[in-house]
Amino acid sequence: MKKFFISLVIQFLVAGTICFAQDNKAAFVQAKFQNYASHTLQEKLFVHLDKSFFVTGETLWFKIYYVDGSFHKALDLSKVVYLEVLDDKNTPVLQTKVGLSGGKGNGSLNLPAGLITGNYTVRAYTNWMKNFSPDFFFRQPVVIVNPLRYSEATTTTRSFAIDLQFFPEGGNLVADVKSKIAFRMAGNDDRGIECAGTIVDESNVVVTSFQSLKFGMGNFSFTPSRGKTYKAIARTADGVTVSKLLPAVYEQGFVMSVDGKDATTVTITVTVKMPAADQSGSLSLFVHTRQIRGIVRSAPVINGTAVFRIDKELLADGISQFTLFNGEKPVCERLYFLKPKRKLQIAAVTDKQAYERRTKVNISIQATDQEARPQLSNMSIAVFRTDSLQESGLKGIESYLLLSSDIRGHVESADYYFGKDPDTDEALDNVMLTHGWTRFRWEDILWNNRVPFAHQPEYAGHIITGKVVNPKTGVGESGVLTFLSLPGRKLRLYSDVSDEDGRIRFIVRDFFGHNEIIVQPRIHDGNQHQFVIDNPFSEK
Repeated sequence: MKKFFISLVIQFLVAGTICFAQDNKAAFVQAKFQNYASHTLQEKLFVHLDKSFFVTGETLWFKIYYVDGSFHKALDLSKVVYLEVLDDKNTPVLQTKVGLSGGKGNGSLNLPAGLITGNYTVRAYTNWMKNFSPDFFFRQPVVIVNPLRYSEATTTTRSFAIDLQFFPEGGNLVADVKSKIAFRMAGNDDRGIECAGTIVDESNVVVTSFQSLKFGMGNFSFTPSRGKTYKAIARTADGVTVSKLLPAVYEQGFVMSVDGKDATTVTITVTVKMPAADQSGSLSLFVHTRQIRGIVRSAPVINGTAVFRIDKELLADGISQFTLFNGEKPVCERLYFLKPKRKLQIAAVTDKQAYERRTKVNISIQATDQEARPQLSNMSIAVFRTDSLQESGLKGIESYLLLSSDIRGHVESADYYFGKDPDTDEALDNVMLTHGWTRFRWEDILWNNRVPFAHQPEYAGHIITGKVVNPKTGVGESGVLTFLSLPGRKLRLYSDVSDEDGRIRFIVRDFFGHNEIIVQPRIHDGNQHQFVIDNPFSEK
């Protein structure tokens, strides 16, 4: 089964790779990346909730969409999803396991009267996703109100802190080289704060000014001087002043500038400031979108500048990662977003414009492509009252899969970037500049520093794991024949022999609802054993 799984991953990820290796060093990077991608399937989950505001005693309904992380096609590998409701301290207050079939699943949670009023997060992931950062689990904030129970946090005033961060394009500021710097101001609730300000040097001489565009983010350009330090002084609309030192200025290095305004081409200009002996030669640019369509380009350094041009037709929709290599060493990195060409049009029409109370409502829903041809689609619909209590909204599946799910950190109002506001392109580029790609580290790919996966995909059913230990010493015991049974009308029995560390593992099929499990050794085993069953939910 392990060989089958690796083969499946190769079919998903390697089949879409386009490579243009032009020298040995670029070919080395390409080969390492292909090897990593062929062994590292990425899964994504999207959970459609019926609303975002609840009262205790209500039922929280949901539908789960399960896709691969590269092509966003329905998967049928993992069969179990772990879904939790976390409080504001990230402590689970509700947990459940949901069965998957054909890339989808659904269910509900009853919100008990014991929950206190507050902000909560619905989180979902598979067993395989536990091998990676929990930043890439699905997360959706919700509000739960208990009319009879309020937490102390809701009745006292919380301290409010402001965070201001700066991000040079490509990674670093280099002396005497013009650079674009993005910034983001946010509160401790992670919501952007609009601001404006100036950049001053150590003599308080104003160098340039800046102003946020949307959600507390913006960018500006300036040329830092050698040996100087710079500070930003920003002011909010409420008159609060915040100061922050800009990143250090290096005497040597690489500065990347990405321009995607052209309709067909993305131009990447690299300025090189190195010792004279290193000013010539060539650089390599590696581009990929969600670990597919890997593109390698090489360009000569002429008069301290290298220019790359990438045809947009070679990029997939969503976030692409541009990594600049000097030999086999990554020196600059930048994210770029290609807006999708909407392929599916959905229309919903009611049979009336107005209804009386308790009147049946008929809704006709049709999905078509851009040529108005009907398309078979997998859908879900939520109906709720739109008022101030529901203003936090729910995530859209398009903005989540193409944007929020591929970067670390919170993307505020992600659906905004897929609208028709004329500022969306620049605002979206600010998101790319202020957020980073974190699904892997180049050091792990190039030098094989990856840690073996601890969690296997649950392709056949729920995997129950544990350990057999000596009750006196607490040391794992190997070679112990262990049985796991599920009492009920239809008795099921599973067996395993503990490995050299005392670990045991059972693949339990069709295990739903509330039930107990019994774990015991072989009947004629005269020794005493202690069995410890692992918590299947992520504790990260």
